[in-house]
Amino acid sequence: MVRKPASNNENAISSEEIAGRNEDLEAEIEKLRSQGHMTQGFIDSIPEALMLLDLNGVVLIANETLSKRLNIPLNRLIGSCIFDILDPGVAWFRRAKMDEAFRVGKPVSFEDITHGRVIRSTVNPVFSEDGRLYRVAVISMDVTELRLAEAALRTGEEEYRHIVELAPTAIYEMDIMGRRFLRVNDAMCHVLGYTREELLAMEPSSLLDAGTKAIFQERIRNVLAGLKINESVIFGIIGKGGRKIYASLNTKVLHRDGKPVRVLVIAQDITERRLAEERQAFLLKLSDALRPLTDLSDIQLTASTLLGKHIGADRVHYGEYHDDGGFVIVPPGYLREGLKDHSGRYSIADFGESPAALRAGRTLVINNIETWPMLSVPAHAMYRALEFISFVSVPLVREGKLVLTLTVVSRTPRDWTSDEVSIIEEVHARTWAAVEHARAEKELRESEARFKSVLDNSRDCIYRMNVHTGRYEYISPSCKDILGYTPEELMALDVETSLAMVHPDDLPAMRAAVVRCIEVGSAKVEYRQRTKSGELRWISNHMNIIRDSSGRPIYRDGSQRDVTERKLNELRVQQHKLVLEGINQIFREAMSSGTEEALGETCLRVAEDVTRSRFGLIYEINKEGRLDYVALCNPDRDAGRAVNPRGHIVMKMCYRMRDLSLRLLKDGRPFYINDPASHPDFTGLPGDHPPLTAFLGVPLLQSGEVTGVIAVGNRDGGYNNDDVAAMSALAPAIVEAFHRKRMEADMKEARAQAELYLDLMGHDINNLHQVALGYLEIAQDMHPDAGPNELLDKPIEVLQRSSRLIKNVQKLQKHRHGIYKTEKMDLLSVLQSVQKEFGGVPGKSIFLNLNGHEHCHVQANELLHDIFANLVSNAVRHTGEKAEIIIDVDRVNAGGAYYRVIVEDDGPGVPDGSKDRVFNRMQNGSAKGMGLGLYLVKTLVDSFGGRVWVEDRVLGDYAKGARFVVLLPAVETI
Repeated sequence: MVRKPASNNENAISSEEIAGRNEDLEAEIEKLRSQGHMTQGFIDSIPEALMLLDLNGVVLIANETLSKRLNIPLNRLIGSCIFDILDPGVAWFRRAKMDEAFRVGKPVSFEDITHGRVIRSTVNPVFSEDGRLYRVAVISMDVTELRLAEAALRTGEEEYRHIVELAPTAIYEMDIMGRRFLRVNDAMCHVLGYTREELLAMEPSSLLDAGTKAIFQERIRNVLAGLKINESVIFGIIGKGGRKIYASLNTKVLHRDGKPVRVLVIAQDITERRLAEERQAFLLKLSDALRPLTDLSDIQLTASTLLGKHIGADRVHYGEYHDDGGFVIVPPGYLREGLKDHSGRYSIADFGESPAALRAGRTLVINNIETWPMLSVPAHAMYRALEFISFVSVPLVREGKLVLTLTVVSRTPRDWTSDEVSIIEEVHARTWAAVEHARAEKELRESEARFKSVLDNSRDCIYRMNVHTGRYEYISPSCKDILGYTPEELMALDVETSLAMVHPDDLPAMRAAVVRCIEVGSAKVEYRQRTKSGELRWISNHMNIIRDSSGRPIYRDGSQRDVTERKLNELRVQQHKLVLEGINQIFREAMSSGTEEALGETCLRVAEDVTRSRFGLIYEINKEGRLDYVALCNPDRDAGRAVNPRGHIVMKMCYRMRDLSLRLLKDGRPFYINDPASHPDFTGLPGDHPPLTAFLGVPLLQSGEVTGVIAVGNRDGGYNNDDVAAMSALAPAIVEAFHRKRMEADMKEARAQAELYLDLMGHDINNLHQVALGYLEIAQDMHPDAGPNELLDKPIEVLQRSSRLIKNVQKLQKHRHGIYKTEKMDLLSVLQSVQKEFGGVPGKSIFLNLNGHEHCHVQANELLHDIFANLVSNAVRHTGEKAEIIIDVDRVNAGGAYYRVIVEDDGPGVPDGSKDRVFNRMQNGSAKGMGLGLYLVKTLVDSFGGRVWVEDRVLGDYAKGARFVVLLPAVETI
C-alpha cells in the first residue's frame, strides 16, 4: 500500500534494511548449500520472488511468489525464457544488468518498474567448482510502497503530490465522511474515464454499485466509531458510460489530533482478473459436472445447460453430423423456459453453406442472419423457422470429416464477443474430451504429487528438523507471526515438547503424518496448535524427507501455514450448504407430509443438523395466547411427550429451555448463550433433564409479529454468530412451510365442508322433508272427523329431527370459526348432566361409574356436552324398549395422561366392516347414513386433542352391543 509516511517513520523500511535482508537470504542459501543438502524445495520456501536461470535466461527454478507476480503457472514458467515473458523494455534492462553481473563477477542490485510496481532485484552469478560461470540466481522484492514513502519523506508535500499524480496506480484522498474527493491522480482519472474536475465534483459513493455502497457506508461508520477496519477491500465501481470495474483498494485512515480526518486510498484495477476468475469458475464448475459422466448424451446435455445459463443464450445444442446419409441429428439440449424444443433429424442441405464452412474446421459466428450475405433463401427460411437469428457454431472435425458441432443461439441479433466465442470453443473442447480429460487429470494429479514439496513448501514458516536429534536446525522468522515464538525459542525445544503444543485431539494425526512422511517421503497434516499467547490456530504442515546417498532419512523439511481463516470459512460454507439443503427438505416435507407433526419434526431435525445441536424444540403462540409445542426432540424424555389438539408434540412437564426462549417472545431477536446457568432468566432444570450447556433461539416471525420460537441446545463447543445466521435463514422457511401446510389443510377442510353441506341438503334434509310431506298428504285426504293420529305426529317428529340436524350444522360452523372458546372444564360435571338429561327416558337406565374420581379436568368448550349427549342419544335410539346404558370414566396413560370415557349399550352393535366408517359422513363420495351425531362427536374429540372409536361390548361378538371409547388429554394442575 502506498501511503504518506508518518512523522515517526513508523513501519518504514530503508534501502539498507532491504539490502541486509537480501544478504541474509543469500547467506542462508550459501550456508545450506555448503552443507551439501540444499534442495530446490527449500530454496522455493524463500518468501521473496526467486528464480535460477541458465546463461540464456531460461528459468530452471522459480518459486510461487514469482509465479503469482507474473501471473503465470509455475509449470509453464519453468523452462521458459524470462526475457520472452517480460515486457520488451523491462527485459532489455534486466538483460543488461545480468550481463553486468557476468562482467564484474559479483552480485548486481537494481530497481525498475514492472506492471506499475517498483521491484528491487539482485542478480547473483553462480560459479561451478572450477570457477566457471554457469548459473544466475535472481532475488526480487516489491518496494513500491517503500519508494513512494521515501520520496514523500524526502521531497515534502509538493513532491509527494507530484509522485502521487504520476503514479501508475490509481491514488486518491477523500474526506472522512466520504462525501467528496480531496485529491485524485491521473491514473484514477484514466481508470474511471472521468476528468479530474468531474471526479472532484462527485460524491465517492455515487461511483459504487449497490452492494459496495452498503459496505462503503458501513466502513465509514466504523471509522467514525473508532473501530478498526480491514485496510484491504475489493469494491465494485461504475465507470463513465456504465462500465463495471473491480478494484482492489488499500486504505489508510489519516488522523489529526487523534481524530480521523481523511482517507488515503491506493486502488488497483483488477477487472480483467475478476472476469478471468469468473470464466475460470465456470470452467471449473463445468469440469466438476462432467468429471463423473461417461455417457456422451449426458455430457452434451450437462455442458449445453451450464453453457446456456452462463452465457445467457436462448438455446444451446449439439449437432451430430452424418455426411454419408446427408442428415444431422440434434439431441435435446438447453432451452430457455417457454421455448419450443427443436431436437430431431434434419437434412444437411437445408442449412445452406454453413456446413461447408464448418467442415473447414472454422468457428462460424453470425451476429444477424439478415446481414449474412452468403445465406440462400431456403436456408434463410429454415433459420427463421428455427429462430436462429444469431448464433455461434463450433465444429469438431476428425480425419477430415465434420463429426459434431456445438451451437449457441440467440433469437435476436447479438454481437458475440471474442470472450464469448472463446468460452464456447473451450466448452466444446472440454465436452468432447471429458472422458480423456478425466484420465489426463488423474495423470496430472500423480505428476503434481511428485512436485508436492516444491508447491507446498514455498511460503509461510519454513523449517528443517534433524530426524536423528529431533531438533530444528533452521526455522524462518515468520514462525513468530504464526505461533508467537522466535526461531531461537523453537529450536531450543526437542520433538516431544514441540508436539505438546499440538491439540491433544489432533496429536495422533500429527504423529501418524510424521511416520507416514518417513515411510513414503512426504506427508500433509492439518491440526490445531497452541500459540505462545495460548490461542489455538489451525496449522497446515507440509513435510518432506531428505535422505542421504544411501537412502537413510536425515532431515525433515517442511512449511507451516496458518489456515485458521480457511477452516472457519469451510465450516461456514458447509453450514450454508446445510441451510440450503435443509430449506429444500422443509419445503419437500411441507408438500409431501400428511401431518404438521411430521413437518415440525423435519424442521427441528434440520435445525439440529445445521447447528450440530443435541436437542431442540419449536413452539408457537396459539389463538388463546398459550404456547403449543410444534416439535420436540429429546431422546431422554420420550415419556414426557403427548399430542395436542392439532397433532403437535407437547410435554407433560415444561422444559426450562422455555424459560430462556421466552426472552425471544419479548425481544423478537435471536439470542444465544454458551453458559445458560449464568443467565438471569434461567431457573434450573428438572431432575431428569440432561444438562443444558449451550442455548440458541430464534423467533418465528409472520408479518412482522412473533408467532413462535425455534430453539436448540448443547452444541459441542457452544454457538456463535454463524449459527445465529444459519438459524435466522431457516426461520422464514419454517414459517412459510407451516403457512402452506395450513393453507392446504384449510382448503381441504373447506372442500370437505362444502361436500358435507351439499350432502346434508341433497340427502338428509330432503329425505326427511319427503317423509313429512308423504304423511301430510295422506292426512290431508282423511275425513275431517277422523281426529289427530300418527299421520300428524310423524311429520312433527321428522321435522324435529331436521331441526336438530340444522342445529348440529350450526354448532360445527361456530366451532370451526372459534366462536366457542376453550377452557378448563370438569368432565364429571358434563357426564352427570348427560345422565340427568337422558335419565327420564322410559325403559332406559343410565348408569354413571366415576371410579372414585371427584374432578376430571380437560381443555374443551361448551360443546363437550354434545359429545356424550350424542353418544348416549345414539345408544337410547338403537336399543330395545328396555336397556341399560353404562357410562364409565377413568384416568389412563396412553402416551400421556388421558381421561377415558366409555359409553356402552346392549343394542344391535356395529359390524366390524362399519366400525371405521360410522364417524364419517361421506364414503367414496356418496352419503352413508343420516344425521351428524357421530360425525360431530369425532370432529369435536379431534379438536380437543383426543381420540374416539367403537368396539364390541363383548369381544368378538358385535351383536351383543357397542362400546364407544373417548380419550381426552388430562389437564395437569401445576
